[in-house]
Amino acid sequence: MLYSDKILVSSVTTILQDITSNTNNAPPRKSEAVIIQKVYEYILNHLEEPLPTAKELSQMFGTNDFKLKDGFRHFFNTSI
Repeated sequence: MLYSDKILVSSVTTILQDITSNTNNAPPRKSEAVIIQKVYEYILNHLEEPLPTAKELSQMFGTNDFKLKDGFRHFFNTSI
Protein backbone atom coordinates (compact mmCIF):
# COMPACT_ATOMS: atom_id res chain seq x y z
CA MET A 1 0.00 0.00 0.00
CA LEU A 2 1.35 3.42 -0.93
CA TYR A 3 1.88 6.12 1.66
CA SER A 4 -0.87 8.25 0.11
CA ASP A 5 -3.28 5.29 0.29
CA LYS A 6 -2.47 4.86 4.00
CA ILE A 7 -3.20 8.53 4.62
CA LEU A 8 -6.48 8.21 2.71
CA VAL A 9 -7.54 5.11 4.67
CA SER A 10 -6.59 6.80 7.94
CA SER A 11 -8.63 9.87 7.01
CA VAL A 12 -11.63 7.77 6.05
CA THR A 13 -11.35 5.85 9.32
CA THR A 14 -11.39 9.11 11.27
CA ILE A 15 -14.37 10.41 9.31
CA LEU A 16 -16.27 7.15 9.84
CA GLN A 17 -15.58 7.26 13.57
CA ASP A 18 -16.80 10.86 13.76
CA ILE A 19 -19.93 10.05 11.79
CA THR A 20 -20.81 6.96 13.81
CA SER A 21 -20.41 8.84 17.09
CA ASN A 22 -22.97 11.43 15.89
CA THR A 23 -26.53 10.28 16.62
CA ASN A 24 -28.25 12.96 14.49
CA ASN A 25 -30.26 11.53 11.58
CA ALA A 26 -29.63 7.98 12.84
CA PRO A 27 -26.47 7.07 10.91
CA PRO A 28 -25.78 3.41 10.19
CA ARG A 29 -24.71 1.34 13.15
CA LYS A 30 -21.04 1.18 14.02
CA SER A 31 -20.90 -2.45 12.86
CA GLU A 32 -22.23 -1.36 9.45
CA ALA A 33 -19.63 1.43 9.32
CA VAL A 34 -16.90 -1.14 9.94
CA ILE A 35 -18.18 -3.26 7.05
CA ILE A 36 -18.30 -0.23 4.75
CA GLN A 37 -14.73 0.64 5.73
CA LYS A 38 -13.58 -2.93 5.04
CA VAL A 39 -15.24 -2.87 1.60
CA TYR A 40 -13.57 0.46 0.88
CA GLU A 41 -10.17 -0.95 1.90
CA TYR A 42 -10.79 -4.02 -0.26
CA ILE A 43 -11.52 -1.79 -3.25
CA LEU A 44 -8.33 0.23 -2.65
CA ASN A 45 -6.26 -2.94 -2.34
CA HIS A 46 -7.67 -4.45 -5.54
CA LEU A 47 -7.66 -1.47 -7.91
CA GLU A 48 -5.89 -3.50 -10.60
CA GLU A 49 -8.70 -6.05 -10.71
CA PRO A 50 -12.26 -5.70 -12.02
CA LEU A 51 -14.59 -4.54 -9.27
CA PRO A 52 -17.12 -7.15 -8.12
CA THR A 53 -20.76 -6.12 -8.25
CA ALA A 54 -22.38 -4.55 -5.20
CA LYS A 55 -24.24 -7.81 -4.61
CA GLU A 56 -21.00 -9.83 -4.77
CA LEU A 57 -19.24 -7.39 -2.42
CA SER A 58 -22.12 -7.51 0.03
CA GLN A 59 -21.99 -11.32 0.07
CA MET A 60 -18.21 -11.25 0.54
CA PHE A 61 -18.54 -8.98 3.59
CA GLY A 62 -21.69 -10.43 5.16
CA THR A 63 -24.18 -7.67 4.48
CA ASN A 64 -26.80 -6.94 1.85
CA ASP A 65 -26.45 -4.75 -1.21
CA PHE A 66 -28.97 -2.16 0.07
CA LYS A 67 -26.93 -1.53 3.24
CA LEU A 68 -23.72 -1.45 1.22
CA LYS A 69 -25.08 1.10 -1.27
CA ASP A 70 -26.73 3.14 1.48
CA GLY A 71 -23.52 3.14 3.53
CA PHE A 72 -21.43 4.36 0.61
CA ARG A 73 -23.93 7.15 -0.04
CA HIS A 74 -23.94 8.09 3.65
CA PHE A 75 -20.17 8.01 4.29
CA PHE A 76 -18.72 8.97 0.91
CA ASN A 77 -21.57 10.85 -0.81
CA THR A 78 -21.22 8.56 -3.80
CA SER A 79 -22.54 5.29 -5.10
CA ILE A 80 -20.59 2.08 -5.21
